This record gives sequence, structure tokens and C-alpha cells, in this order.
Amino acid sequence: MARPVPMRSRIRSERGEVASWLILGAGLALAAALAASVMGGTIGALANRVAEAATGGSVTGVVPGDSGVTTPVLPPGLEADGTFSDPALESTFGDIIDAIDNGDDLGMSNGELNDVRDLLAGLTPEERALVIARLTDKQLERIVHNLHSDSFWSNDYDDRERTEFYELLYDLPLEQKDRIGQFSPFMESFVAAERGVLGDPDAQAAFESLIYADTFTDGPDFDERTALLSADGNYPDPTSITNLEQLTTREWFTDLDLADTQRSAQSVAFLTQYTGGDQDVINNTLDQILADDSTIVLRWDDLGTSLFGTAGGGVITLNRDMLADGNGLVDISNASTERMLTHTVAHEVNHVVNNDTVSSSFEYFMGEYRAFYVGEQARYGTTPTAGQVRGRVSALLTATTGAYSNIADALGDPVQGPLIADFVSGIVGHEVTPENVVAELAAIDDASIDAPTPISVDGGPNNLDNS
Repeated sequence: MARPVPMRSRIRSERGEVASWLILGAGLALAAALAASVMGGTIGALANRVAEAATGGSVTGVVPGDSGVTTPVLPPGLEADGTFSDPALESTFGDIIDAIDNGDDLGMSNGELNDVRDLLAGLTPEERALVIARLTDKQLERIVHNLHSDSFWSNDYDDRERTEFYELLYDLPLEQKDRIGQFSPFMESFVAAERGVLGDPDAQAAFESLIYADTFTDGPDFDERTALLSADGNYPDPTSITNLEQLTTREWFTDLDLADTQRSAQSVAFLTQYTGGDQDVINNTLDQILADDSTIVLRWDDLGTSLFGTAGGGVITLNRDMLADGNGLVDISNASTERMLTHTVAHEVNHVVNNDTVSSSFEYFMGEYRAFYVGEQARYGTTPTAGQVRGRVSALLTATTGAYSNIADALGDPVQGPLIADFVSGIVGHEVTPENVVAELAAIDDASIDAPTPISVDGGPNNLDNS
């Protein structure tokens, strides 16, 4: 193994500090057990960490020999006094702690941080695991602090350099990454996501593709990457993770602030794994938003307490008041949140794929009815019933403000009104007229029957699955 030339001209006494704590002549595992019981948990935990990193598993303690006398278990690569068997690795370890501990506070110079990076880069993944295991939590905190510090003295790293440093740590055992995650929200979310895909080869492959994708490493900052990894960890489904990677390719996504980045990542991951609705409609909806050739732009705005979303000019706007920011699970105990992320997203995409425009016409009525019909399929997975659509149709026909008021105007038109009433007759269960349609909607014959399927108007589009 090629290693950097040692930087220091002295040997820190700290190299021997770990060894001096351990009981000479005993194996590292036995020393850990004795240290934990005699000297306290700190040294015992340290010895166990190194042993676990060396063996890839938990410390097994001592084993009986043929004579019945217990024999210490010695992890490969380690001496009984806790130092590394390889003198070059022990030397490199000393160089690393020299760079980390050259001061009394958390601060490290940029040169010292570079030294740690270069020394770690010169090790194999197995050697890095052993070295990290021997570092104390305080030393790990110093590394992370200076990776992200913006002080003049300690750091001038950009996100690309931070990424390269973190990539040296990706292959560490989960237990060691957990220790780093105490001080790094990014690593904490990384570990949660990695744990979520364990045992699923497809999910593991999708996770690896995401973390090494250029659009992940070169685009979002670390807070935004934490949002993506948190969505991955919350919904560790292979397709969810693949869709999160595709999300990073959308230009509109890179323009969002952190709160809306979190909302978008959680929304995409949640909807991808949502099983309560029509999967074809859901998959097509996501594809319309995320595909390489998609022209749809997703935005978030404060739309009040009753409006779930809007669509116009290829831009879909969702109500940020109905989905909290942050990196947690989507709270579907709030019915408005569930509806927006299932029905509304599919509903608004349907407007876009059908090129719906506002007008005082039967065509616009059908556009709104169709979008509602498809949205209900996305949410519930079944053909909407007459009872499900009755309230929305009534609202369309009685609106006095907003875009829907154009449909109310169309109902009074001598040409458009009868067309609307004729279609709504299929919901009510008997023939209605423009004059009595609203009243008849309040007393439909059978609320459980399937609602009428949307139709094309004058040969126009009638996309019913967002394909």
C-alpha cells in the first residue's frame, strides 16, 4: 500500500496512551472486557470499537483452549497492547492524530484537515476502519466540525472537497458511521438510508447509484443532500430511491430553497411507494414530472387553507401550508396532506397532459371533471362513484368566483348548458336539465354506482391515466 510521507518529526505520546491503558499480555477483546469492568466504560468501548472494525463483527471475548484455559481472541492486524501490527499503519495513525489534536479547541487549520484527508486516502477501506475506530469521539467531532466550518482559519473547503472527504468514509462499518453521524446530519441521514436498504439488492444498487450520481454530488448542497437521503431512509423502496435520483436532474428542483427541497423529496418518495391508489396512474404521474423530457415545473406556495394546488402554463403549484418542511416522514394523519400528495398531484398533472384551459364551456367542465376523476383513482385505486364526484360537480356548477365560475356561466348558456346537464344525468341517475341539475345532484338515485367515464369533447384529448 502506498502511503503519504509522514509529516511530523516527533512521535506523539498519544500513540502509546491507548496501549498503556490496556492490560499487557492480554488480547484486545479481553482487555476491553477488563477495562470496561475495572476502569470504566470509556476505554472498554474504545477497545471494542477497534476489535469490531478489525473483525467486521462484535467482540467475542476469550475462548477456551484445549487445556480448558481461556485464550485471548486477538483481532487480525492488532497487537495485544492495542497497537497496529503493521508499523507503517501505526505510523500513519500517529500522523493523523497529530494533525487532529494540534490544538486545544475544535479548530484545525486547512492544512491539517488536508493532511488527515490525504492520509486516510492512502489507506485501504479496511485500514481506514481500524484507524477511525481508534479515534475518540472528540477527534471525530473535530474532523466534522472543520469539514463544515466557514471560519477563515479552519476551512476553505467547497462542497466538492467535502464530498471527496465523505466518500472516504462511505465504506466504514455502520457502527463507525454512526459515531460520525453524532456530529454530521449528512452522515446521520446517510446511515439511516443505508440501513433501510440492507437486505434488498435492488434498493442497495439504487442507493449506491444515488450517492455517486453527479447530480447528487455536484448540485445540491449538504443540507439538500441530507433532505434527499432522509427521504431515502424514510421510504427505502428501490423505485423511490431511483425517482429521488431522477429528481436531482430537474432544473426546477435545484432552484428550490431548502424547505421546499425537503417537501419535494419527501413528496416524490412518499408517492412512489404509496400503495393505496391506482399504480399506473401514480407511476405515469411521477414520470410526467420526473422524466428527462418532462417540461412540467413543480413549485410550492402559500395557498391558504382550502386550495390544494393549481396548474397553468406547465407549472404545477402545491400548497406548502399542507405539508410541513423538514426531513421526517410525511404525516398522512392529516387528510389534507394525503389528498394533496395523491389526488392533487395526479389531478394537476392531468390538466397539463390534456392541455386544459379555462373557458365558459362544456369542454372546460369536462377538463375539471376528468382531472378530479383521475385524481380520485390515484388516491383510492378504484373507479370513482357517483357519490364521490357529486360534491365536486356541484361546486363546479355553483361557483361564483375563480376559474370555476366560468363553468357556472356555461351552465346558463343555451348551447353549453344542455351538454353539461346531459352528462351530469349519468351521475344523478335520471335525466336532468340546466335548470334543475344542481337540485337533482343533492338527491341522486344511487351514490354507489360508478361515475360516468370522462369523454373527449369535439375530438380533443381525453387522457385518463396521465400516460
